[in-house]
Amino acid sequence: MTVLSAIVLVSCTKKLDNMSTQQKEDLVSNSWRITYFWDNDHEETNDYNGYSFEFKEGGSLVANKGSSTFTGTWFIDDSSDNHPNGELVINISGNDELDEINDDGNILELDNDHIYLQDDSQGGTSIEELKFEKTN
Repeated sequence: MTVLSAIVLVSCTKKLDNMSTQQKEDLVSNSWRITYFWDNDHEETNDYNGYSFEFKEGGSLVANKGSSTFTGTWFIDDSSDNHPNGELVINISGNDELDEINDDGNILELDNDHIYLQDDSQGGTSIEELKFEKTN
């Protein structure tokens, strides 16, 4: 997982205003929690208990856990023909858990209730999966 590749792709990204109206509304109008995270060879879902994530208009990202707040950025990258739904690029840090989800994930599902990302950028030798669900 490299943040550098995400930064390099910024100039080729789909702008927030170009997302479908429904996708934009679904993403930015909800608070999200991680319900599944597979990192290369093991599950790390429990590391994200208590976190909530908000994808804000303009590309800012806020993660809260208890009284701690962390900020970062997000954008949709649609520059690759290999990923017809684009990639959601997350750039947030502040602790080890958040550093782990800094990545670009192929969007397999993005609707009002779920965000499902998969990354196989390791050349197919390992797959990472990240699933968010809307919080109630």
